[in-house]
Amino acid sequence: MKYNSLIWAFLFSLPLFAWLPAIASSITSSSKITIVDDGAKNASFVKFRSQLLSAVKQRDKKFLQEATADDIKTGLGAATGWHALNEQWHNLSPDSSFWSRLERALKHAAHFDKESGEYEAPAIVFDPADGEKIEAAIWDKNSILRKSPSDSSKALRLLDCQLVTVLKPGDPAPIKAEWVEVKTRDGKTGFVKSANLLSPYDEYATFKKVKGKWRMTWFGVAGL
Repeated sequence: MKYNSLIWAFLFSLPLFAWLPAIASSITSSSKITIVDDGAKNASFVKFRSQLLSAVKQRDKKFLQEATADDIKTGLGAATGWHALNEQWHNLSPDSSFWSRLERALKHAAHFDKESGEYEAPAIVFDPADGEKIEAAIWDKNSILRKSPSDSSKALRLLDCQLVTVLKPGDPAPIKAEWVEVKTRDGKTGFVKSANLLSPYDEYATFKKVKGKWRMTWFGVAGL
């Protein structure tokens, strides 16, 4: 599980089951990332995820409740259960941001945690930060780095699945602003759409089989 101890579970040139310290070492020397979808290897999970994603797009609260564990966790140290999830996300109304936040997590692969037997979406696991900067992942290919926070601003370069440092907003919280100021590993600064980026403070979901059926067991932020 991610919770307090977060580690980037991206693969670089290392074998899939390389030791963790070796993975961490690679992260410090390269900004490129490759996201591997463990969920695609499990047919029943693929079916469940597809159905859940369709329900999310339709704002189908009934299906969501059926797909949610009775004791779902809504954050580290937060209340649990369906009622708590409703309270936290404005009664899961059609215009609640819950739907778009879960959708973005579901669309970016899932990492399988052998210890817990859960799938974690998106397929990103973070290591403890150094406290001075927020590392984030550009998870969409060909994301445009712009000079200023505007679609009409000059395009500086394309960012292609890589790590960046978040400059603004710098708060340890989910990023809700449309634009994020970032700095690349080679020192280039600019702005990217927040939809193209994942920070360690954004929400994620976990899924596990409960009595033979897939259920969402967590949706919320990790809480560092």
